Amino acid sequence: NRRLWTIIASDVSDADNGLPKQLRAQLFYLAEFTTLHTGRVLAGSASVDALIDINAAVMAGLRTQRAAA
Repeated sequence: NRRLWTIIASDVSDADNGLPKQLRAQLFYLAEFTTLHTGRVLAGSASVDALIDINAAVMAGLRTQRAAA
């Protein structure tokens, strides 16, 4: 999960990324959050639930986008 979100953060940081600027910023924020929260989960001080919710929401959004295309 951490590797995936690191890749996403890198991709949306690229000025050549074709996504709208606001969406890129939101995805970057989620990448930062997931990196920090994953550390807390691995340390045993947080639940994995937030990470599952974020990933499920992103996957659902991607499915919606694909169906609309």
